Amino acid sequence: MWEWTSTSLTDPGEAVLCGGSYDNPLRAVQVSSKGVHRKRGGSNAVGFRCVQDIDLVEGRVS
Repeated sequence: MWEWTSTSLTDPGEAVLCGGSYDNPLRAVQVSSKGVHRKRGGSNAVGFRCVQDIDLVEGRVS
């Protein structure tokens, strides 16, 4: 899934995306891939990722 970034562009209606998506060529499916997307545009390949830090306690995730 292409991921929104916090990078600002001159056009406030556009956003910088990174990461590629399952339906892109292999060369685009890497974190270094960047693209521009219209904020009001729709796509099933653009979104956001939820992450959470984990703490290891005695070799187990707590």
